[in-house]
Amino acid sequence: MSKAYFIEGIPGSGKTTYAQRLYDHLKSKGESVELYSEGDLHPIDLAWCSIIKTDTFNALTEKYSAYRDQILDHSKFIEDIVITAYTKVKVDDKDATFFDDFSPYEIYRTKDFHHFRDTHLALWETFNDSHKEDTIYIFECIYLQNHINELKLKFSLSNNDMLDYFQQLMDKLSTIESTILYIKPLDIKATFDRIIKERKSNNENYKDWIDQVIEYLEGTKLGKELGYIGYDGALKYFTDRQKLEYYLLRKLTTKKVIFEQKGDYDIVFDMIINYIEKKETIN
Repeated sequence: MSKAYFIEGIPGSGKTTYAQRLYDHLKSKGESVELYSEGDLHPIDLAWCSIIKTDTFNALTEKYSAYRDQILDHSKFIEDIVITAYTKVKVDDKDATFFDDFSPYEIYRTKDFHHFRDTHLALWETFNDSHKEDTIYIFECIYLQNHINELKLKFSLSNNDMLDYFQQLMDKLSTIESTILYIKPLDIKATFDRIIKERKSNNENYKDWIDQVIEYLEGTKLGKELGYIGYDGALKYFTDRQKLEYYLLRKLTTKKVIFEQKGDYDIVFDMIINYIEKKETIN
């Protein structure tokens, strides 16, 4: 039976680092393992991916013919649509409009919750029916993080409705043994301040991470209502989000493990490995 490990946590908790280290560890043990991160051409996630009708896709590919091979390498065709991990395509600065042309076709641009939900449910069901046997899948960031931002800030779902949504997703993976590995930093402010320093843009055309976060939060109706304004508001949002994620995890029937992080990544990673290899039980 195949397995799936979902590595989750607020920004800065180390999801990407832990996912890569877990992948490397399992590969060294001779396991058949696949790692997918946010923005990849992904079997169950659509963040930073466009969903375009074939004729429109062909027109865009013609417009950006210099990048045709890259575009095709990061695309998959499903009947009359094409899913493209367009942020993985490396374009010259003079062709920066490439991203403006592809981004409007993201599922995250929809204002229709039912369309958002049904598209993801269909994707998860397809993966359940078509995944590789005896393979370990590592999914980083894609279960709670991006979905909660949309469900809470755009669609204003209640906690119980969000719980129902997340349970529906996991219920689709009936042939895969799934486990959520949740990283919980105990000092959210220190984590937040650290990633603000780390995630500085080196391109004058793109804003720093914190500026993008503030702009996103302040641009939502709920963000304004709940006071998610400026630095303090962003910190409040991630504090609230960790509480919400913790609530959801406790309610979900899916197997899950919460790893409290006090700053030492190696200690937490050893705990993850010990759990996976059944050397210890963590409640």
